[in-house]
Amino acid sequence: MRCIAAGLLCAAVLCAGIASASEADTLHAKGMELLKEAMVGDNARVVPAAKAFIKATALYEEAESFDKAQESRACLYWCKKKMTVNDAEAFVKGMPDKYKDISEAKVDAEEAQEYFDRAKAFADKNPEEHLLTAVRYFEVADRFKGSDVSLKAQDLSLAAMQKIKTAPNYKPAKPEAIAAIASAEVEKAWEPYSEAVATAKKKYVVDLEKAIKYESGKGNLEEAMGIKKEIERMADPKVIEPGSEFKSKKAQHAAKTYQRSLGKAQKTYARKLKLAVMAETKKGNLEVATAVSTVVKAIGREAADIRKILVTSRWQKNEDGQQHKGKFFRNDGKWALGGEYTGGHGGGTWKIEDRHLILKYRGGYVEKVPVADIIAGAWKSKFFGREFVRVK
Repeated sequence: MRCIAAGLLCAAVLCAGIASASEADTLHAKGMELLKEAMVGDNARVVPAAKAFIKATALYEEAESFDKAQESRACLYWCKKKMTVNDAEAFVKGMPDKYKDISEAKVDAEEAQEYFDRAKAFADKNPEEHLLTAVRYFEVADRFKGSDVSLKAQDLSLAAMQKIKTAPNYKPAKPEAIAAIASAEVEKAWEPYSEAVATAKKKYVVDLEKAIKYESGKGNLEEAMGIKKEIERMADPKVIEPGSEFKSKKAQHAAKTYQRSLGKAQKTYARKLKLAVMAETKKGNLEVATAVSTVVKAIGREAADIRKILVTSRWQKNEDGQQHKGKFFRNDGKWALGGEYTGGHGGGTWKIEDRHLILKYRGGYVEKVPVADIIAGAWKSKFFGREFVRVK
């Protein structure tokens, strides 16, 4: 009887372990789906992904599936690195102690090689799992900063990130408004424009890849991953405008260069569409001409959006250690810092032209600010050492 009881107990323990591992697999898979969404810009997925990974880690450890536990733990580490302060608070709120022990576990510097070897073993065993390989090496590089192992892991994490597939065709999708117009003249305008955008996109991506290599070499892995996210975003044929919230100077420069190329392409496109309006009008195709005219107006909507940002936002001017806040830009095309800044250098006129904010000072100075800087909410004036930051 004792043998039977012991056997039943062992069977029960085994079944419990299998059940724990099965549930952990489900949680890990769910976490991976959320992590992939977070990777391409949906930051709201970071906390749910982290919660799935921490539960999966605990269950894998209960089932003594330690390799799988290490995999989930590495993903958890990446998620925690991507969290904002509010995310971190939401993550720990109501967390059971057993999960806190996993989340707050410390690692000795002497474990660097062991961590690296485990990441390499995973990469060798799973040659197609580029995302997970990048995450595993990222954990090693970030946990053991300053070590030779960290530098080696940085390079391998970057190499894995670059293998993550993105669409090679950067040609933009034809908008419905254009596709609905049956006009050879419009087609003549669209084709060279789409080719110009594709060429500009490809160069932008090449420049961003250089920025990734530079930032990774400096150990700025999170910034490198953020730039990678922009590359993935640009692979979407519906996306044309660049993202601009980079800390990397090289990535910022790449975005501004791309915007200038895009601006030239859009300017040429709008001019050709205006010629198409004239051609269709002469033919008597007034309905087509009206539809094309509507498309031309839509191309200029970015300027309207930038005007809205300028006029409705509160800005802070930093100069010589002093700050001044207010709504500096008016709807009538005039701007003024207000208060004591009412002289020749404290205001003037403004307009949006060729993807730039053109500021004309009353003192005669003229300044061009790229649209990317306005969208990002900060720019440094080339005059007087001023810095402008959007505060609301």
